[in-house]
Order: sequence, then C-alpha cells, then structure tokens
Amino acid sequence: MTPRRGSRDDGPGAAGTSATGAPGLGELEAQVMEALWTMGEASIRDVWERLRPGRKRPLAFNTVMTVMNRLVEKGLLRRSGARGHYLFRPALSREAYARDLARTINRRIFDVFQDAAVAGFVESIRELDTESLRQLEAFIHRERVSRGDEPSPQAGEPPAG
Repeated sequence: MTPRRGSRDDGPGAAGTSATGAPGLGELEAQVMEALWTMGEASIRDVWERLRPGRKRPLAFNTVMTVMNRLVEKGLLRRSGARGHYLFRPALSREAYARDLARTINRRIFDVFQDAAVAGFVESIRELDTESLRQLEAFIHRERVSRGDEPSPQAGEPPAG
C-alpha cells in the first residue's frame, strides 16, 4: 500500500521498532495491536479505555479511532459491523505478523546486501542452540524437497535432519 500524502509508512515492511517491542509499527499502532491481540475483538471505545490509564499525556478517542482505521487500511485489522458500532480484530496473529515482517525485512536485506547478508546469517547460526539448529536443518530440508532439489522421504522413512 502506498502511504497517504504526509503520513509515515509504519506497516509490516517498516524497519523501526516501537517502545512496546512490536517492530514495524509506530508506538500507538503497536499498543493498539497488542491490545487487540490480547482482547481478540473490540470496539474503538474498548481499545481507547484499555490504553488510557497510566499515560503521561491524555489520549484522545479520535486519535485511537484514526490509528485503528489506518491499521484497517494497512491490512492489519479487520472491521465488521455498522458505522458507529464497528468491531475490530487483528487480521493476523502476533506470530503471523512477526513472520511476515521478518520475511519482508529479510527480503529487503538480501536484495541489497546479498553476500554480506548470507555471511551474517551463517555467523548468527553459531549462536543457535542444538534444537534450534535441528529445526533450521529440517526447515531447509523441507524447502529443498518442496523445490524438487531433494527427494522426499519414502513412506515409513524418517526425514533427514
């Protein structure tokens, strides 16, 4: 999606990290998403009331409404119901959002820094524990099988890795 004139693109492809730890989102966007990932489905008022306590500055209802509607435009929230009585829910789970964001960031890094990115990834593997390394090997094997680069295991035969 192309950002509206005068706005920032804080969608899944953005590389920033908010103070709440949700990468790719502005601080209030991340707080709204965290609230809805916890609540499941809620109205603007429900989210606004959840975010208001303990803030240094007052949070306007219209600000939360604008952020939530922008998150709908970005495809991160779904809206249902009648005007004035909308309910919002996340379009993606927290895990699916993290996967999509990681895929987008990785693609951008590999497009620009191909050899250096591969070298950096390989170096980071040294920090993985044994189980994580096994999971990575199994993932690579499944990917090779799906591409036809390796034969799939025969029935009853354990997969490699």
